[in-house]
Amino acid sequence: MNNQKIYVKNIPTTYDKDKVEHLFSTYGKIIEVHYPVDRKTNKPKGYAFVTFEESSSTQQALEKNCEEIEGQTLVVEIAKEKPPKKQKKEKAKNDK
Repeated sequence: MNNQKIYVKNIPTTYDKDKVEHLFSTYGKIIEVHYPVDRKTNKPKGYAFVTFEESSSTQQALEKNCEEIEGQTLVVEIAKEKPPKKQKKEKAKNDK
């Protein structure tokens, strides 16, 4: 994974995608904000992935780690690559 993406957790549920983007936009140009919402409740899940255009912006954004916002302590770290999904026993041994 590129080092231009950060993972942020403990985001207050009062924040929407635009507010998350604004929170980190001071560190550089943002390419994408992925801010998942619960399908049943339509409320934010409390974490986000923010992708910057420049890796230097990513490093600067880490300064937000441990910052308190609305009683929540943010956790900001470099996003880790998601491990590949395991094939289900080679599609059940090719469906026998």
